[in-house]
Amino acid sequence: MEIVIPCTKCALATQVEGGGFGPDGVVLRSRTVLVQEHNLYRAACPEGHQLVAILDNLPFELLFESGLEALVDGYLRESVSSFAAALERLYEFSIRVQLTSEKIDLNDLEAMWKSVAAQSERQLGMYIGIRTFKDGKQPALLPQPLSKLRNSVIHKGYFPSSKEASDFGEAVFKLILDEVRRLDEGFKEAVGVQICTHREKALRLLNKDDEPYFFGFGLAVANREDRPFSDVVIKAQRSMRRRCEGEAPPA
Repeated sequence: MEIVIPCTKCALATQVEGGGFGPDGVVLRSRTVLVQEHNLYRAACPEGHQLVAILDNLPFELLFESGLEALVDGYLRESVSSFAAALERLYEFSIRVQLTSEKIDLNDLEAMWKSVAAQSERQLGMYIGIRTFKDGKQPALLPQPLSKLRNSVIHKGYFPSSKEASDFGEAVFKLILDEVRRLDEGFKEAVGVQICTHREKALRLLNKDDEPYFFGFGLAVANREDRPFSDVVIKAQRSMRRRCEGEAPPA
């Protein structure tokens, strides 16, 4: 998956005396790069400006977008795999937020997570337990047929149909949106703490003289609005087309 890093220096260079912009408006140069595990990006824009940028989008947001792009490109196995990974990382984020809300020390939380980081079934069990404790009822999960599809794709090399991949993505889309809205409404402060923790991982990688800036994109599950999954797919198609033409996606 690729992302477009905008160059703020090019935008500032188009300012004229008095604080406005020239006749062509804001000139926004950019550089396309591959998504990396850490969220710190270094690149040079077409004008030669050295960019040091920190991506604010969370892992589950990026993974879901990767699934969307694979879906519209016809890579259906990869699509299901990315959607499944997005849901797992959403569960991790939810666990971290809810334990943070209970004033668990962040270092203790990190040590705890290391003990389950390689075991998705344990992570799911932890998520179900915490949600049940918090809400007094078990959370909604993937329906059994879709869970079976996920296992067949990931563990048995199954090639899903376009409808199977789309149905899987739609189910994951709804689960993620429902959960992030729940977290935003009930655990706002803890969500902010975890977002800051996410940023700090990149900040620790900075060099002494770096001048970083933060940027983010309005990816499918970063937008909390209810809308049909078909609209989300169409938007992904348009976004990929714009990126291929060298345009930056909307922030």
